[in-house]
Amino acid sequence: MFVAVAVVTPLLFTPRADADGEPVAGFGVSGVVIDNVVTQGNHVSLIEAAQRPDGSVIVTGSLTGVVTATGRPNFLARYTTAGQLDPAFGTGGVIYLAPQFTDLTPRPDGTVLALQYTPVSRQVVSIGANGAITPLLLGILGQPDQLIPRPDGTVYAIGQFTDSTRPSARIEVRLVRPDGRIEGGYAGDVSSVLPPFFPLGPRPFPLHHAALLTDGRLIIADAHVTANSAVCTITALNGDGSVDSTFGVNGGVDTGTQFCRVDRFVDDEIRAVDFSGTGAIAFSPHGQALGNLVPPFDRTDLAFEGTGYFYTHSSSDTIEALDPLGNVDPLFGVGGSATFPGIDIARFKLLGSGDIVAWGTPTGNDTALALVMISASFGTALQPPAVDTTKFVSVPPLRILDTREGLGAPQAKLGTSAQIDLQVAGVGGVPTTGVSAVVLNVTATEATQAGFISVYPSGTRRPIVSNLNLDIVGQTAANLVAVKVGVNGKVTLFTSGGTHLVADVAGYYTPAITSADGRLQSGTPERILDTRLGLGAPQAKLVAGQQIDLQVTGRSPVPATGVSAVVLNITGDQASLDGFVTAWPTGIDRPVVSNLNLVTGETRANLAIVPVGAGGKISLFTSGGTELIADVAGWFTDATMPDEGIGLFVPINPTRVLDTRQEPSAPTSQLSTLTRRIGSTAVVPPNATIAIAANITVTESGGPGFITAWPANTQRPVVSNINSTRAGQTIPNAAIVALGLDDLSLFTQSGAQLIIDINGWFTNF
Repeated sequence: MFVAVAVVTPLLFTPRADADGEPVAGFGVSGVVIDNVVTQGNHVSLIEAAQRPDGSVIVTGSLTGVVTATGRPNFLARYTTAGQLDPAFGTGGVIYLAPQFTDLTPRPDGTVLALQYTPVSRQVVSIGANGAITPLLLGILGQPDQLIPRPDGTVYAIGQFTDSTRPSARIEVRLVRPDGRIEGGYAGDVSSVLPPFFPLGPRPFPLHHAALLTDGRLIIADAHVTANSAVCTITALNGDGSVDSTFGVNGGVDTGTQFCRVDRFVDDEIRAVDFSGTGAIAFSPHGQALGNLVPPFDRTDLAFEGTGYFYTHSSSDTIEALDPLGNVDPLFGVGGSATFPGIDIARFKLLGSGDIVAWGTPTGNDTALALVMISASFGTALQPPAVDTTKFVSVPPLRILDTREGLGAPQAKLGTSAQIDLQVAGVGGVPTTGVSAVVLNVTATEATQAGFISVYPSGTRRPIVSNLNLDIVGQTAANLVAVKVGVNGKVTLFTSGGTHLVADVAGYYTPAITSADGRLQSGTPERILDTRLGLGAPQAKLVAGQQIDLQVTGRSPVPATGVSAVVLNITGDQASLDGFVTAWPTGIDRPVVSNLNLVTGETRANLAIVPVGAGGKISLFTSGGTELIADVAGWFTDATMPDEGIGLFVPINPTRVLDTRQEPSAPTSQLSTLTRRIGSTAVVPPNATIAIAANITVTESGGPGFITAWPANTQRPVVSNINSTRAGQTIPNAAIVALGLDDLSLFTQSGAQLIIDINGWFTNF
C-alpha cells in the first residue's frame, strides 16, 4: 500500500514516454496512489479528478462516515506529479469543507474553476494555487451545472435559469474570462433563440450536456418533454454565442433519443450518446445524421478522444480502448486493456497531458482513495511552462531505409494496409538515447495503387492523419516528416495502398537542457532562389547532372552568423526529365539521398532542413534538369547564439486541425483565402508559438496552381508551399510556418480542398 506523504511540487511537468495503456511511471507505485491520509478513516466517495498545467492532480470527494449540520463533509486534495500530497495546497495538501464540488476545470494560470453545490444553490468558484476559494459572479446565470474550457483560458458556464419575469426554465451559456468576469458581448441564451428546439417550460428531466469542437463551435444537447416523453435535441453555437444556422435544420436537430450527451469525434464529427444505454448516434459537424452505432454503451463509462479512438470502463479494475469502429485496440495496454488488480475503479477521465486518470477505492476498503494514471495518446496541448521542449540537431543527410534494397527493413515492397517499424535511435547519426523526435525525408516509389502513408511513434495507435499521398499507380513522391520517436527508439510507417518506402534522416530533436543552438527563427517566408529570374543563381535552367551552390547566410531573412541549418521549401519547375533534387551542406561530398522527386514537365515542391556548409552555402543537384526555386521558411541557431527559450520544438502526436471537406462554408474556389485559428486551440496553446510544424495537403484540386501558407494579418508573400499540376490531384507538403496572432492564412490559386495535420509547434516563451 502506498500512503501519500508531503513533498514539494516539481516546478515543471515533463510528459512521459510510456506506451499507450501503461501505468504512468513515477506516479505513486506503478501508476497507482492509495491514500488513507485524506480520508482519516472515514468512508470515501471520490467525485472527480483533474490535472493542472504543472502536472499536479486535484481531486474532490465526500466522506460519508461523518455528518455535519450542513451535510456530509467534502474535500479538495492535490497530489504532485509523483503522487504525493502537495503541502502548498490547503493544510498538508487537503481542504475539508461543507459544499460539494464538480466540473474541475484547470486554467492556464494554474487556478481551477469548479461548480460548488450546497443544498440551496450552485455557483462557479475559482480554486487558487494555495486552495483559496473565490466565488465568481456570472450575471443572471442561476443554476450552472457544466463547465467547458476553451483553450484560450476562457470557460463556458452552462446551466438553467428561472426568475420572476420568466418563470419557465431555460438553458443559458455564459463565457467566463480569465479574470473571472463575464464576457459581455457573448450571446448565450440558447432557449430564447431556439424555442422550437429547446422549448421554454418545466423540465422534469433537466438534462443537458455540451462539447467543444475544434472549429470553436459549442454543441449543446438538451432533454425536454414532448407528449409525455423526453426528447433530446442538439444545436450548435458559434464562438460569439450566435446560433449556427447551418447546423441541422435552421440550427437544430432531433436525435430521436430520450436523454443524450454529446462528444467530439474525429474531424469534428459528433457522437450523441443515449443516457439510457441504447447506443450512440453519429452526426456530421453540421448536424446531418450519419447512422446509429453499436454496441450500446452506458453513459458513465464512455470517453471519446476526439481522434476516433475511445475508452470504456469494461470491468471494475479495467479501462479498455476501442478504435473508431468499436473494435478493441490491441496497441493499448495488454490486448487493448489497462488492468489494475486490487482497485475498484468508479470513473475515469481523459486529461490534456495525454494521460487517463481513474479513481475509486482499493478492493474491499472504502476508507482509502485510489488514483490511477494511465498513459495514452490523447493529449496535445500542455500549457507553458509544463511542456517538453526540444532543440534541433542537424546531421549530414543519410539514407536509413530502402525497402528496394533491404536497408532498415526486409527487402520487399509493402502491401496494402502494411506497416514497418523503423529503428531511428542509434542510426544515421541519431543518438541511441535522448531523442524526442526525428526528421525524415520519406519517399514512396513504385506505388501499387492510390493511397497514403502515415508516419507516427511506434507503440502508439495510428493517428487519423497522412504524411504522403499517392494518386497514380507507379508514382514516386517524397515529403519531409518530423515525428515523435516511440519508446523503443522506432517510428512506424503505414501504407494504405502498397509501395516501396525510402527514408533519409535530416536531423533530430533532443531535450533542451541548454538552448543556444537548435532554436527555430521564423517569420514571413521569403524567396532566395529562382533560376527563372536569376535570383540567387544565374538565369538559366539547370541541365541534367548540374549542381549549384546557393548562398543562404547573409541573405534576408537569414543572418550572416549564428546559423546551423536553414529551412527551405524547394520547388522544381518544368523538369526536363524524371529525376530528383538533392540538397546538402556545401563542402562535403554529395550524399546518396534525395529531397525532391520530379516528373517530366511538372512542378513539385518539398520542404527541406539543410545544414549550412562552407561559406554559409548549401549545394543543390538535379539529376534530370529543372528550374529551381527556394523559399526560406526559417533557420536554426548555432551554439554562438544566446541561450534562451524562444524557438524550441514541442513535438505532439499528429493531429488534424483543418479539413475543408468537413466544412461546407470553407472557401475552396479559385483565388480564395482561408484564415484559420491554430494557436489558442485544443492543439496549440494561446500566444505560445512562433511557428508550427505541419503537413498541408491539397486534394480535389481545381487545376494547375499553387497554395501559399503564411502568418495571418500580414501581407501574402510571393512564395508557394504546394504546387498542383492537374484537376482532381491530391498532393501534400510539409510546412514550418509562422502564425500571425495565433492565426494561419492559406491562399489557393486554382481552388482545392485543404487539410492541415500538425506535428508540433515552436515556443514563443
